[in-house]
Amino acid sequence: MADFKNILALDTSVNGCGVAVMNADICTAVTRPMPRGHAEHLIPMIEEAMREVGLDYDALEALAVTTGPGAFTGIRIGLSAAQAFGISLSLPVFGISTLQALALDHAQKKQAGCLVAIDTKRGDFYVGRFDARAMEIEPPRLCTPEMLAEAAGQLSEEENLIGDGAEMLRGLSPHADFWFCVPDIKTVALCVQKKQSRDVFFKEKPAPVYLRGAAVSMPSAPPRHLPDAGRPGEQC
Repeated sequence: MADFKNILALDTSVNGCGVAVMNADICTAVTRPMPRGHAEHLIPMIEEAMREVGLDYDALEALAVTTGPGAFTGIRIGLSAAQAFGISLSLPVFGISTLQALALDHAQKKQAGCLVAIDTKRGDFYVGRFDARAMEIEPPRLCTPEMLAEAAGQLSEEENLIGDGAEMLRGLSPHADFWFCVPDIKTVALCVQKKQSRDVFFKEKPAPVYLRGAAVSMPSAPPRHLPDAGRPGEQC
């Protein structure tokens, strides 16, 4: 596939909701901090961005979406929305991992490598390491706070610790300087627009990236049993 002009890009994977629309060389983005509530706000934000850039849905050529790791529900919402648009409009859907999207934004702004750490809110972190071109050096993994501190201590002077996990090491690590906590959805849209970068950072027909299972707990109360009402037609 060649370069695209008109793109819809979505991010609901972490603590924000982001939408970017490319209309050739014009890009508009609607982003809001949002630890929850993505399902209610995503479609209105898409409609707002489409109106601002002056693009009709049937003019779109491709979709992009962040695939995690991150919030389990948020990842599903973003992927489901992208896939629904892709099916209804017969468009390709491209996915990029949330860790790599953060690294890509950092690489473009700082021209440096980074260790990305996303707080899971369960006492550990999703972590990935990338070079100055946002290419993966180490595969994504789960890290305890101690493991993250050790990994941050091994970074070179040219590397930074980014993501909301960097806040844990504020004042303790010289590398926790740049806190890129939410993917820049404009950067995602611009990157997927060009075939050269799209082939490097994105996967078509994306699947969610999970590094752990969903947090599911069994109900504390025993299940209720309805009395047997008998077979249809029988008198009670």
